[in-house]
Amino acid sequence: MSYCRAICGLVLCFLCAAACSTFLFRTKHDFKYRWIGVDQWAAEHGCNVNIPDGLKDAGGQHYQFWGAFHTFDELLPAQEYFGDHPEYYALYEGTRTPRQLCTSNAEVQRLAAEKINHLLRDDPTLTAITLAPEDNRFFCECPACQALDEPNPGTDQIHSRRLFLFYQRVSEMVHEQFPDVIIRFGAYDTYAAPPKDKSLALPPNTFPLVCHFQQYCNNHPIQDSSCAPNTRFRQIIAEWRNLADDLFIYEYYYKVNWLDLPWPLVHAIGQDIPWYKNHGVKGLYSQYRADSAGSLLNFHVAAALLLDADADVDELVKDFCVETFGPAWKEMRAYFTVLEEAMVASGRHIPEKGFALHHAPHVFDDKVLDRCHRLLCLAQAKAEGTAYEDNVWKFHKLMEYTDQCVDFLAIAKDVLVGNEDAGGSGEKKERARLALRKGEALVRFVKNNKERYQGVIPGPGQVNPYMRHILDKLEEMAEEEGPRG
Repeated sequence: MSYCRAICGLVLCFLCAAACSTFLFRTKHDFKYRWIGVDQWAAEHGCNVNIPDGLKDAGGQHYQFWGAFHTFDELLPAQEYFGDHPEYYALYEGTRTPRQLCTSNAEVQRLAAEKINHLLRDDPTLTAITLAPEDNRFFCECPACQALDEPNPGTDQIHSRRLFLFYQRVSEMVHEQFPDVIIRFGAYDTYAAPPKDKSLALPPNTFPLVCHFQQYCNNHPIQDSSCAPNTRFRQIIAEWRNLADDLFIYEYYYKVNWLDLPWPLVHAIGQDIPWYKNHGVKGLYSQYRADSAGSLLNFHVAAALLLDADADVDELVKDFCVETFGPAWKEMRAYFTVLEEAMVASGRHIPEKGFALHHAPHVFDDKVLDRCHRLLCLAQAKAEGTAYEDNVWKFHKLMEYTDQCVDFLAIAKDVLVGNEDAGGSGEKKERARLALRKGEALVRFVKNNKERYQGVIPGPGQVNPYMRHILDKLEEMAEEEGPRG
């Protein structure tokens, strides 16, 4: 089944075969490891990590990686070890929890290396193994782990030294048997920055996988000197390069906690990928959903730049619009421009202090939404009766969802993160009930019309987990004062 049929029957034209062939047949690509999806779209756009055999370009170089990021539980599954060996897992607030490993435990280090060696023996095609904690902050508080931490760390290096030592030891044991395999180790959140300890060194073929997220900014280009979060990101990249010649980057050209709204990042992607090329990055992975209409342009531009970082971004956007929307390409390019300009004009450091709840109402104001709707109506008129009509209609449905979601988020934000002193408790609870009704109505509408939103927003038959979190918080506030209407 083609990529476009997999996302609600969109015509395959947006794959832009002519542009792809220009990139794919270059003798040398700018990034060795390119991982944005593993489907037909990814294969046709030059991605080369974990592509299934039937989709691989016969003349291209392909690589097999084990693990995208969080792999601790796959190495030592709690269901297998926790019952008999709780000491293998984190001591958190006085109790052992299976949610993280105790990385100072020598047996944990040995078992992790043994599992990796087993994986490598079973699959000789593996190029790289990914080693990283689970996605939470339940890190071990046992005396042995805490003794490895550094005094007065930055907020992005609280757990860096203990994890660096764990990665170092596991890598050394693996490389005794498999010296050529690449160990990619996670650098994220409270362990994104390198340790301050300058005596530490990495074993050969051991490289950081650095996440551009959490305390850094996805909205501003990395090289933007006015963006303090990305100034820090540039600093940690420079520090990692002092330890490793090659770097891997984990990006967020799709993000689930943006609540499936349009995610216009081309203004940053177009500068970030050339910057990565010039700063020792050999491989880039992005979170990816083929059915996220709000991220499709991000994927298209990013994949092309991984092949040729000097490609003209404006031309890439034009190519996408021409191939996807045919006679409506100018109106659709104007639509994407409005979204990109709105993201820039918001001035928000995203995800600083939150994601869609905090930021989306500031990006998608009434003026922006009105301009988008006018352009989409013009585009629909141009595309009507052509093979491109459904492609334009897809974005009508995305903005239909965006209108309702932003209306909900504006009220929910006021209740959950607004001025605590604004209004009395009864007034706040009433607003919480209003926000909750709007949010639940939106969730019901999408679920009841899931076929309408297939290929527009991911998993329309299920509630986005971050939407569920917001609704739960509102419900806690609303039910404190009687039943809601």
